[in-house]
Amino acid sequence: TLAYGQGRCKWGYQTQDEEERHEWFKLGLDPLMEQRTSSLTKKYLGAKGRPLQNSSFTPQRLVTDYLTALLLHVEKMLVETVREAALRRTLREYIITIPAIWSDAARHLTITCAVDAGMGDRDKLHVISEPEAAALYAFKDNSSGLKEGDTFMVCDAGGGRLNRTVDLISYTIQSLQYPLQISEAASGSGSACGSIFLNRIFAQKLNEKFADDPEWESDQGILAEALESFDTKTKVAFNGKKGEYVRVPGLADRLGIRKGKLWLSAEELRTVFEPVISEILELIERQRHETKEKIKLILLVGGFGSNRYLRSRIRERFRNVEVKVATCCQTAVVRGALMKGLEDARGASSNLPRVRVDTRRARKHYGTESLAPYEERTVDNPAGHSPERMQWDHFTGEYYVPYMKWFLRKGEPLKESEPPIFEFVRSQRVNRGPPKEIRIDIYCDMDEENKGAPQYKTSNVEKLGTVIADISDVDPAMLKVERGKDGHDHYVLNFDIEMKCLAAKIEFTPIYGGKRFPPAQMSYT
Repeated sequence: TLAYGQGRCKWGYQTQDEEERHEWFKLGLDPLMEQRTSSLTKKYLGAKGRPLQNSSFTPQRLVTDYLTALLLHVEKMLVETVREAALRRTLREYIITIPAIWSDAARHLTITCAVDAGMGDRDKLHVISEPEAAALYAFKDNSSGLKEGDTFMVCDAGGGRLNRTVDLISYTIQSLQYPLQISEAASGSGSACGSIFLNRIFAQKLNEKFADDPEWESDQGILAEALESFDTKTKVAFNGKKGEYVRVPGLADRLGIRKGKLWLSAEELRTVFEPVISEILELIERQRHETKEKIKLILLVGGFGSNRYLRSRIRERFRNVEVKVATCCQTAVVRGALMKGLEDARGASSNLPRVRVDTRRARKHYGTESLAPYEERTVDNPAGHSPERMQWDHFTGEYYVPYMKWFLRKGEPLKESEPPIFEFVRSQRVNRGPPKEIRIDIYCDMDEENKGAPQYKTSNVEKLGTVIADISDVDPAMLKVERGKDGHDHYVLNFDIEMKCLAAKIEFTPIYGGKRFPPAQMSYT
């Protein structure tokens, strides 16, 4: 949350309930997020929250300002707790956690915002998806009782007044030997149905209940006090069976109010909780369907993950699955992220419990547009190509047809230690000078209906971005030259691209002439 005014920027709990402020702007970094909104986002909008589409501030500006304020706060706290001389000698690195449902472009933008906020160079930042971080911490000592081959699901149901999303991901235990190895059993998923909507629904119920009370209308502090009481006590304690009190100071004793406290029955509270819990149950059902293996355990993390009513409703819906709340449920994500950052920094010398994600699953189809020799479509060759698709290639002197060359398909397993390598060929006329860079357009397809990767580019195939590899330091004398069918000499580049899917980002590394170049710059669309 951010609020601007009088030449300053207020963030987080510095903002007041009654002032106009920017909310949920992090989600604006993902251009596809609007397609993933739940029914809750349209029905329950904050009264003072400024919608992104009507804001003169870009999501990137807002996120950068927020991270800058957070960084300044961290530095201030460090100065107060660590001796200044020791602090000057201490190197600091930052870890960014990202929702599992983030698009590749949104992940890239998040890292850009962190860099712009002063959190370090792009290659120094540690990035990890939130449910993966939670899983790393939750299974640090394997106290779950799961065995090798067992599959579990992590449900990150964030708490607090500002958490909007719920993330899920499934893993299968590959090895219980140190370090414990797990692999993704299904791609991560999620939706906008976090616990902030409990606050929105609760506020709406109160506004309806006290619509005729002049004291309620004139004093917004009463609603703020009620929300604070609901957020810190009721949201955690409600078990679906017993009613709860919330503070409403200043209101007369009526409509269930006694001495500044409002009694809400279990039935009334269930009408607040049910819309959110129903969305979460459907998310779990879809994730279970995507996971081909039998789910043995659903592990709940995040502030709302500790709620007993949510836990009981999940157990009621999925009777043959064990449901547990992770240790340090509310902070499991940040603890797991810290473990991963320390392991990355210290390597084998780290004495922390280690959990390694051995294999991940592609969240979409990834590929590029390539050319195949044209084959005329005939009665004997019905799989041939349509004439309007063919293109003339001056170098080979032949007709070709563009098609989608998919080098990673949705749901395919991908080992971080064994990244796939793909071959490419590019040619350029010698009279234009030696090539200085390699550019490859990367496309993706979410394939929401799981129809499979299309043969040709369709309206669902979107340009992810362009891989740009700098090869300006390659000696032109080492470049292969061939005479083309057009009578001109051409530089012919046979090169490979290695694609590595990490915890929260994708790296493309060019390989030419046996030499590995630095990971290519990705220009996202």
